[in-house]
Amino acid sequence: MPLLSEFTFVQNLYNQTTRNQTMQFFIENDLNWTVSKRPMTFDYNGQSVEIPNKFAVVRDDSQKFLGVVGPDYEAVQNSSLLAQVEPLESEGLLTRENTGYLNGGAKVFVQSKFAEEFVVAGDETTAMVSLLNGHGSGVATRIGLTAVRVICSNTFVMAMQDLDVRITHRLGANEQVLTNTFVRIYVNERMKVYAENMETIANTYCSKGSFDSFIKKVYKKTDLSKMKQYNDLEYLFRNGAGNNGRTYADALNAVTEFNTHRSSKRSERRFVSNQFGPAATISNRAFQVALAAA
Repeated sequence: MPLLSEFTFVQNLYNQTTRNQTMQFFIENDLNWTVSKRPMTFDYNGQSVEIPNKFAVVRDDSQKFLGVVGPDYEAVQNSSLLAQVEPLESEGLLTRENTGYLNGGAKVFVQSKFAEEFVVAGDETTAMVSLLNGHGSGVATRIGLTAVRVICSNTFVMAMQDLDVRITHRLGANEQVLTNTFVRIYVNERMKVYAENMETIANTYCSKGSFDSFIKKVYKKTDLSKMKQYNDLEYLFRNGAGNNGRTYADALNAVTEFNTHRSSKRSERRFVSNQFGPAATISNRAFQVALAAA
């Protein structure tokens, strides 16, 4: 039975924007700006000296420095990212949900929802395609899917190694992004695999003791009495949207509902964490633990 790979879907995006600083998070209607790779220099006795093999990535509209890269780096422009979804949006197959950036533009994202709905373990589920890109070193262009339960708007960002797209910023990166057919080809296949796995989880009984063991593994805890969120999770296991406290699907949904709606008082922080950060990691681990138990 296939397992989800360990969550690596732009984990650095969250880490790099929250470490020792206040997170900068912006939703905007478009990403109508470009970046350029510029030589790096330093001043020596009044003379400008170029640093070999080091370049700065700079946002052209605001002149904001976004990162340091090497000579082989090729920037993937926002327009290349948008070109993946705009034709499908024009056809009515997708509807734009979120467009924005973090850390002044060093990381950008586009999310569009599919018009078609899927039935996953008895729940109506929508799928969003997520496109993420980094302007600087260390973050590749990523294209993946997010499943959203209609009944409660829980989000689950899938990170399946064999179906996820990752394009590094090397020569030809823009062409790879522009010609990539992931959105058209793999959505139905990926949602089919997800639905099959969720059906298995939904048909596997989960006792109270099994739920406690599940939570310990998901959150890597040994003493549940010290978990602040445990009471909320147990409540959601039994009483969350569509749950009755009987299956591993109920256990998984408890985790995703907590992450999506209760993990932080700030909606923007919940969004970032569930899409790119710790909450997404926990949700994926919950899926793996539940599937392993099925």
